[in-house]
Amino acid sequence: MYVNNKHLRVFRPLALLAGLLLLTWAPFFAGCRARPLDTKTAEETKPVRAAIPAPRFISIRDGEFALDSFKGQPLIVSVQGVGTPYLSENLRELDDLGKELASSGVAVVGLLTAFSEEEDPGAFAQTVQVSYPLVAAVPEYVREVAQVRALPTVLLVDERGVVRKQYAGDLSLSELKADVQALASPH
Repeated sequence: MYVNNKHLRVFRPLALLAGLLLLTWAPFFAGCRARPLDTKTAEETKPVRAAIPAPRFISIRDGEFALDSFKGQPLIVSVQGVGTPYLSENLRELDDLGKELASSGVAVVGLLTAFSEEEDPGAFAQTVQVSYPLVAAVPEYVREVAQVRALPTVLLVDERGVVRKQYAGDLSLSELKADVQALASPH
């Protein structure tokens, strides 16, 4: 059935003309972007967040200490969950990195946490040999105070105790090493 609609006869040529104009001018408009007149330099790296509150811990092997006793030097804080995959390997890799960076004044601390009654950070710490202090941290501290949402997490803390970078999950040691060297170098 044929419908004779005079409105369609008028609209169809207009739609075709608009389509042709759009197709021919689209590449021109795609290349036109507003650009700033001047380029700004990157700002200094801002802290991820303020300092971590530093309660006193009982180190599993080394006695009592507080995280704020490391103020004045860069600090790598490794937060690990007992029972997480590759825990021993992660701790040993950080131990090697800590030994390599010790001459530049960088310290390493390991916080071990357990999320079930069966996991014992103290017993686990006796099985792994690292040169830095390992402490047992309650899950509430890890979640609420240190604001760690994934395990493992590594925090890079500057000499004033401010968290400069947080690495969640698998960590590239070369990235961490570069960030630590940049933080430890004189400004």
